[in-house]
Amino acid sequence: MNVITIEDLAFAKIMSKIDSLEKTFAEIVRQAKNPLKDKWLDKQDVMDILKCSPKQLQILRSRKKIPFSMIGQKIYFKATDIEKYIESNYIQLKNF
Repeated sequence: MNVITIEDLAFAKIMSKIDSLEKTFAEIVRQAKNPLKDKWLDKQDVMDILKCSPKQLQILRSRKKIPFSMIGQKIYFKATDIEKYIESNYIQLKNF
């Protein structure tokens, strides 16, 4: 077995890099567990996800079924809100 020795400063730098990598990996895992968190979608994205027309999306907004944000004439939706809307319309089958 070989023994390798390094200076304290070099060891501290290596440990700092390892800590940084560990934090980066933890963030990647967190995002992978909830990929839609903090993501904003525009109208077209939501229409693609829900497979609906602009009119149908307008009806959902008007009936306060889906929260949204408006900046100027541009409308945005939180991806998590769209996910909640889909989940709220889930129909569980008995004995499935």
